[in-house]
Amino acid sequence: MEAYKVETTVAAGGTVVLRALPFEPGITVEVIVLGRSSNGATPSGYPLRGQQPYRFDNPCDPVAADDWEATG
Repeated sequence: MEAYKVETTVAAGGTVVLRALPFEPGITVEVIVLGRSSNGATPSGYPLRGQQPYRFDNPCDPVAADDWEATG
């Protein structure tokens, strides 16, 4: 399946018009409409998408090593 992405605005009456699609006339296509919030983020279930990434200075260092007791 070939995918084609286009962004547009919903017109009065709740209509969306797609022009100049790169498909042959008569071909069957599937249309999926995803809304965007006012800040442009997609309500995709990934709330951190587009945010500044976390930085781990020493990701392999032990965490709370002094809290572990030796078992014997």
